[in-house]
Amino acid sequence: MREVAGELGTTPARVAIAWTMARSNAVHPILGVSSASQLEDNLGAIELALPPEAITRLEAATGFVAGFPRDFIEGLPDWVFSEGSADLA
Repeated sequence: MREVAGELGTTPARVAIAWTMARSNAVHPILGVSSASQLEDNLGAIELALPPEAITRLEAATGFVAGFPRDFIEGLPDWVFSEGSADLA
């Protein structure tokens, strides 16, 4: 975070929030601030567009193997969670 923030001339908090927002349109960060200056800094993430290279670097630095049960669920045949009838042959 610090390296990317330094390269972009912004704060690590803004990078973290902007990265969270860039990962999914369904994710909305909840800010936890204790001062007006923190709120102002955090809200600055709204205007921060992370370059694709920065997102790639952040993803690579934070990747992890989810493990069980996710790997088990992802390995199940599609029909296990499907609705309606399925051709099981």
